[in-house]
Amino acid sequence: MPKGMLIEQIKQSQFNVKIIAPKYVKVSSLLQFINQQLGTGRPLVTSGWFAVDIPTLANVIRYAIDYLIQEGGIEEEIEKIKHMINDNFVNSLRGGEVYREIYDVMYRLYGMQSPTDEDLMLTQAALSLLLTAIFYEHVRNTHPNLNPLSNYASEHGSIEASSKPLMNY
Repeated sequence: MPKGMLIEQIKQSQFNVKIIAPKYVKVSSLLQFINQQLGTGRPLVTSGWFAVDIPTLANVIRYAIDYLIQEGGIEEEIEKIKHMINDNFVNSLRGGEVYREIYDVMYRLYGMQSPTDEDLMLTQAALSLLLTAIFYEHVRNTHPNLNPLSNYASEHGSIEASSKPLMNY
């Protein structure tokens, strides 16, 4: 089949697909959202298998992602992280020698001139720790011999664990 005909054949083809969502997602609401976004007038996406062409499939994926991003669960997680950073980390370390030690590390590592705002510096440190933990967990997924950070933190305590090397863990 010539390349041009093959491309046309693919464009006109229908593909059977099914949406599988995470457990926390109410699938009926997700499907309703996708159908509204598609605007076909009739429900195209159902809870079972359904046939779509490639452009429609691309839109279904895009709308599913949009829906999942809008879910309240993500907003709740963001609020939990803000609470942990502001209340649990910054407030517990404010007014001590920790700020000076963090400043010294940041200055040595990045040559940054520290703002005089202690809360800002502690928040930057908390975000650095959070990003480091996320990166570690990402790497851990490809190296099954590494233990989750949650195990390490529950064994040593979250503050104490952040000051110990993971080398022998």
